[in-house]
Amino acid sequence: MNQEVIDNLKDRIQENENKFAMTEPYFNMDKEEEKTIYFGVMNQKDETSDFTVEFLCDEAFDSRAKPETDIVFEYADSIEGLKKDEIEVFPLVVKTTEDAKPTEYKCKALIGPESYATRAFIITVV
Repeated sequence: MNQEVIDNLKDRIQENENKFAMTEPYFNMDKEEEKTIYFGVMNQKDETSDFTVEFLCDEAFDSRAKPETDIVFEYADSIEGLKKDEIEVFPLVVKTTEDAKPTEYKCKALIGPESYATRAFIITVV
């Protein structure tokens, strides 16, 4: 993991008092490419808490695209024991399949429970 990238993301979350942030909210990828970016979560609750994490793509500009399967995410799907005001950063591996269409995919990060944080982001397959 790239410590400088992680530290910069933690600083950005702290300064902006974000509950959630990603290193790259918009990026381009080729078909059958794999890319690692990072996401961070800050616990703004009053006590140590556990969180759920989900990444998905649900829309694409090209109607032939299948956003649910063209883009694949690998990530830690839960964060346990995050202390109040603590920030944790995790890798997010993004993969495009051979079936991915050259188009814009609208994706979401959902941090739970109860919609603790959500963030829309765009992946463009070129």
